Amino acid sequence: MPLRRAALALLAACALGGGAAAAEDGARSGSGALALAARVGIEDAALPASDRRTLAALLDGDAQAAASAPPITVAASSVRCRSSDVDLALHACEIVAAGGKRRLTGRGAQALDATLLENGVSPDGAAGSVYAAISDLSCRVDPKAVAARDGSGATCRFKPDR
Repeated sequence: MPLRRAALALLAACALGGGAAAAEDGARSGSGALALAARVGIEDAALPASDRRTLAALLDGDAQAAASAPPITVAASSVRCRSSDVDLALHACEIVAAGGKRRLTGRGAQALDATLLENGVSPDGAAGSVYAAISDLSCRVDPKAVAARDGSGATCRFKPDR
């Protein structure tokens, strides 16, 4: 099933306007970038609690509650997720950021994995496992711009791992 998953990732990237070129250069903006910044930032213990709360509110769709917050920078040296086309219940991710290493399993890992795919990260598979991974993630979220509801306010850059 890795081929089916790759096709779905490409379809999602194209539908979101990024296409394959955006996935190659690792630059994203818009809703997918906001979701990636929020899912990674919420897990980074080095990020101030107020920033993590703001990111959670934005991910929950509450842009007005976060509108007065200052811009937030989210960074991670690596984000790696693994699922399986054999063990269908397996979902695991690891985030390495300033706050240390954070491991996610289950629902949270599946959501982060899906967010990587939404952002055009190509999955890679071997022996029943499917991997999606990036390095050097750097995102900027401007809650005031997100609250303006004009499509701006979130950008991410990363290196897709091959």
